[in-house]
Order: sequence, then C-alpha cells, then structure tokens
Amino acid sequence: MSAVTDRRFGDLELRDRLEKAIARLPANYRLLIAAHYLDGVRYEDLADALNLPLGTVKTQLYRAKQQLRRVLETELR
Repeated sequence: MSAVTDRRFGDLELRDRLEKAIARLPANYRLLIAAHYLDGVRYEDLADALNLPLGTVKTQLYRAKQQLRRVLETELR
C-alpha cells in the first residue's frame, strides 16, 4: 500500500469512528454538532433556528463536545 492509500484508509476509519461516536450522543447534541461543525452553521443562526438564547447554544455545544470527547476516548482504549 502506498502512503496516500494508507492515509485515505486512516481518514475513512477516523470518519467512521467519529460518525459512530456522534450517533451515541443525545439528539439535541447530535443536531448541534452536525449543524455547527459539519455544516458550518453559526452560533447566532443556531440560536435563531432553535429559538434559544445564544449563551444556551454555546453552553450546549461545549457540553456536546465534552461528551463526544469522552465517547471517543472510551472507544480508543
């Protein structure tokens, strides 16, 4: 296998792990992670769309990232 093939396989494996970890999050966290980090939706636009205060969106995104990190760390052991 070439280095490029190895890297592509590694990227696919990482993406698969990430998708599985995101799927294990509560629905509201999945939505926020997908919208903000995968689709690039801004905090302000999320707050408007969800009818939530901006601070709440930021707090929930922070908590979603923390939970996602814990899920990924658990799976990597």
